[in-house]
Amino acid sequence: SPAPGEKRRRRAPRRLASRPLSLRSLSDFIFAEIHARFATMMPKTFFFCMSLKTGAWIMTGCNLIYGFTSMISGSVTLADEENDEDRLNLIMTVLLGVCNLGIAGVMISALIKGCERRVFLYLILQMANLFIISVFSAINMFEFKSITRSFGLVGILLMSILWWYGFYCMISFYNELEEYNRTTVKSGVIEITATNTTGLEPVMFPDKAIESTLV
Repeated sequence: SPAPGEKRRRRAPRRLASRPLSLRSLSDFIFAEIHARFATMMPKTFFFCMSLKTGAWIMTGCNLIYGFTSMISGSVTLADEENDEDRLNLIMTVLLGVCNLGIAGVMISALIKGCERRVFLYLILQMANLFIISVFSAINMFEFKSITRSFGLVGILLMSILWWYGFYCMISFYNELEEYNRTTVKSGVIEITATNTTGLEPVMFPDKAIESTLV
């Protein structure tokens, strides 16, 4: 109760602090929720028995093998082929080989540098590459006889399943590398701050390298 002679002050009603919900913050929230739900479904190993880093090297080796094989076989056969339709298929085979060598180079540089952005670039290129290979191989199988076509389609189906599951594991590898690099940079900032409070120069910084990830 107010003292005698003192006027009672009216309290202004409290207003809740309202932050305008921008489109960017909403999209970031939705992306974070999807990423959190999707992360629980990602594989922790490559084909249930190897580390994701080892799987990245295996996928790179598959790109190299496919690239060299397609380039050599397509180039040798292209020189003796006279049919225009077959020549077009062989040219497509050679181009796919060149693309696979380039994709393998992107992944090799990503593994050496430990850069998650290059792994992300690899994922985009590899997804387009696998789609083209699957469709191109399936279309060419219809030119053979029924028995050969059946075995060929089964082989393409099995190859596509293995390739696409390996690609799925590489998404998990990207998440692992991105998480490692983010936590490494954060720990480096904490270390520098703690060192500067004592007036000393930092002696050692965490290395942003892929070798420290899961092996």
